[in-house]
Formats: sequence, structure tokens, C-alpha cells
Amino acid sequence: MNDNNNPDIVLEETKDGFEWIDLEGKRRKFSPAIRTMRLKLIDLQLSSAASYFDEKEDPFERTLVTTLRGNASIDDTAIEIVGDPDSRSNAISVSFVVTNEERREWAMRDSQEGIIRQTVLGYNKYDWEIGLDSEWFLQISLSVEQMNDLVSSVRDCSVSTVTVGVESPKLYVEEWYAPPAARINWFIRPEQGLVHGQVVSLDIRRTPIKLAPAEEITTYCDDEGGKPTHSLSLTSPDISVSIDRLSEKVGKLTKYVGWLAIFVLGIAVSLLR
Repeated sequence: MNDNNNPDIVLEETKDGFEWIDLEGKRRKFSPAIRTMRLKLIDLQLSSAASYFDEKEDPFERTLVTTLRGNASIDDTAIEIVGDPDSRSNAISVSFVVTNEERREWAMRDSQEGIIRQTVLGYNKYDWEIGLDSEWFLQISLSVEQMNDLVSSVRDCSVSTVTVGVESPKLYVEEWYAPPAARINWFIRPEQGLVHGQVVSLDIRRTPIKLAPAEEITTYCDDEGGKPTHSLSLTSPDISVSIDRLSEKVGKLTKYVGWLAIFVLGIAVSLLR
């Protein structure tokens, strides 16, 4: 079945997805992914913009819309369009936008068919006439609360890592049975254009703060089951507590030495009589 824009790429539909015979004559099988595509943000930049086309609108009342733009890497091998090896890449340009009520309704319109349009994934081919570089792009819609949290952490430079998990029934893999730890290749059909999906995980981590120096953990195990019986503390005790304990021990030692001196003196006096 040839249902794409490239007449040289013939896809054969199957009950599990589709098949394609590559240029080397190898038959390759593609199935809808049953795992999550995870992206790790490399950088993020705040962007504010406004564009209006209504001449009657007061230009001084135009509000700037804040978005976040950056680059991310796929936590797998790469993504490509079937039959287009030049599209193979591990990098994706990512943008975060806030979801208003109109956009939320548009995103949920196809949810009954299993497609929530919270994310939009696509590929732009190189075009020298308009100065367009080849790139994969992903637009992510977030709620107001999620967007505010991410924006504030970028503004105060407290964010350290951001990872996003995306799923879509229009993303395909060859190793559909591979465990989550395995690095795989992702594919989209050549005729798809834009691939819609949803965010299944969003992890925003702040810069860690060092509160106390860590010590090496020493664990003692018994001879039978190898179960730990004792572990040292991860952190050192407070210095004021250590000084108090040392003072207490010195006080007890001084007391014992005093009683010992009186005892020795008593024995010496009795011998001299």
C-alpha cells in the first residue's frame, strides 16, 4: 500500500502495524510503541511575544505571552521518518506553552480515539530558500500551574534538570518488546506530518543544597544471610553536640582521677603510722 508522499516508499499494512522493505531488501516490521519516549532538556530560555492582526485593537493593551523554548535529547538512540535516513536525529527542539480553555478543548477532541493532542511532534526539512534548517520539534501544552512552576524555576535559576515523558499511538518502534532500559529507535510514518500525543510524566528537579558532609557507609553483615546488622550515619554529628559529649567524658575522667588520688593518699597515710 502506497499512502505517502514519496512514491519510492511502499508500506504494507499489517494487523500489528506495517512493514517496509528497505533499500537493502530487508523486510522491517513496525508496531505502535508500548513504551514512553523520554526527553531530557539541555537548555531552556524564557521567551515573551505578542502578535495581533486587528487594527482596531489598542497596541498599548497588548499582553506578552510567555513561553519556554529549548533543546532536548532523546533518552534512546534516535528518531527518524521511515524511509528517510537523513531525518535520523537524537535532538529535538522543544517549546512549552500554557493551555487556555480553547486549546484544552482542541487537545481533548480526539481523546475517545486514544489521541490526546497535548503534544505536537513534527519534522522540518532543510529549505535554503526560507532559511529553514532540518530539525525535529515538539510543542508541549501545560496547565497554568505547571507552566508557572516551570517558569519560576527558570527565572530564579533553581532548576537543575527537566525530563518529559511523551506517548502517542502514532509513534512506532521495531523493538516493541524491548524493556524500558533498552535503547531503541523511534519512527513516524512518512505521511503523518504532525504526530499528536500526551505528556505522561514531567519531572522538574531543583539545584541540590549541601547541608552536611557525607561519610562513607560501613555495613557489617552476619555470616548466614548476609543481612546488614549495623550501619554508620550518613552525616557527621553537629560540632556543638560533639563538644558537649567530649566535655562530659572529660568531667567523668576528672572525677574518677580525684577519687583515685584520695584512695592512694589514704593508703599512704595508713602505712606511715
